[in-house]
Amino acid sequence: MVLDVMNETNFFGVTSCCYICAKRQLQQQEGDHGGLHIIDLAAVRAAEKKADGQVMFRNGERMGTIKFNQFQEGREVKVGEYNAIADVLDLINNSIRFQGVEPPKDRTFVRLQRRHINVPLYSILSTITILGMLMAGAFLFFNIKNRNHRLIKMSSPYMNNLIILGGMLSYASIFLFGLDGGFVSDKEFETLCTVRTWILIVGYTTAFGAMFAKTWRVHAIFKNAKMKKKIIKDQKLLIIVGGMLLIDLCILICWQIVDPLKRTVEEYSLEVRVEDLHAWAEAPHACPACQISCTSSSGPWGLGCRRGSLGLLWGSRLADPQGRDIAIRPFLEHCENTHMSIWLGIVYAYKGLLMVRGANKMFIINSQFGYT
Repeated sequence: MVLDVMNETNFFGVTSCCYICAKRQLQQQEGDHGGLHIIDLAAVRAAEKKADGQVMFRNGERMGTIKFNQFQEGREVKVGEYNAIADVLDLINNSIRFQGVEPPKDRTFVRLQRRHINVPLYSILSTITILGMLMAGAFLFFNIKNRNHRLIKMSSPYMNNLIILGGMLSYASIFLFGLDGGFVSDKEFETLCTVRTWILIVGYTTAFGAMFAKTWRVHAIFKNAKMKKKIIKDQKLLIIVGGMLLIDLCILICWQIVDPLKRTVEEYSLEVRVEDLHAWAEAPHACPACQISCTSSSGPWGLGCRRGSLGLLWGSRLADPQGRDIAIRPFLEHCENTHMSIWLGIVYAYKGLLMVRGANKMFIINSQFGYT
């Protein structure tokens, strides 16, 4: 329903209600007073025409004229007008001002930013790791050089070498776990996911397996008095360590074939500074590039327009306090696969059983000597 009226005052709330009520009353009396219905309805239309200008209803809401203002040098300047009824946008030439020579963007540009591992922290850990590897290398050199010494020979020098080599492999995995996409490409990072997992698992099994084998030999000797006269050679201990490594290789190969590790990216929400939120809420005119407001002769339309402008203002400014209309979305790289929890559960269960078994044998040995 369109009503032709003369001006754009704000009497719409009163006249429209009167018009609707009068129309309903006339419709109820239509059977008895048909002629009066036509005359009175025309009178109401005439009163509406004199009161409120051209208006239009769509989905139960009134459509009016929207005026666009921009803050320029501390004051509002009209830059355009939109007629919702005629669907006509009228912009005043050369009235809108923006910062810079380029046209303003119609949306906030979201830039992905990789979250790097803290370089100073990585450097400190790398330095400590290098010192640990140097110390392990010194122990390895000492063990090889004095392998024929009576005390060294009694402590199984081959097992000692395996313990040291396993520790050095575990040390090396620290360097690999500290590398991210800032140091290597995406393809190299995906390869790195597999390499560092293999090195850590093999290094741990080599070191722990050698200690487990030595503990088992001591336990076997003191468990039975008859075995004190029997020597358990290092070859048997090497077989035990080799069996543990074989189980590890079977798990790792199945893992790599069935469900290999892949590079995945986890994106976080846009970074927003709380102090900027309060500052711009108190002084929204602080952003010259975004200072467009709009008013309307219709309440709901004007309110929606103002809320939209304020949302654009906060969205662009909060994303980048320097006013470049750039939002930062951090992301982090991970090594994951489809059934990550299952594979980790298998590895942890296998290693956990070995640790419990080794601790039990160590407890029995200590009990033999009275250390409980």
